[in-house]
Amino acid sequence: MLTQRLSYGAKNYSVLCLDEDSQTLDFLANNLKPYFRIVYTAKNSKEAMNHYRKDPVDIVITDVGSGVSDGLAFGLNVKEYNPKIKILLCTG
Repeated sequence: MLTQRLSYGAKNYSVLCLDEDSQTLDFLANNLKPYFRIVYTAKNSKEAMNHYRKDPVDIVITDVGSGVSDGLAFGLNVKEYNPKIKILLCTG
């Protein structure tokens, strides 16, 4: 039931996942693709921000301590462009 509701409601949204670990990005992308309109991935905050500026997304999922510039800083940077964006901060 939850899967059906998620699938129905989320198909209108795009997601950008940021993590320096390729396996984590693959896992996220593969598990989110069935539910969202499109899922983008980025290995660092510079790549993610470049992508976001070209093609803004609805939701950002980022690792808090992702690479050279951490995910928290990236999330705050994205909020400057779109204060209403939804950001999910994760840590492993």
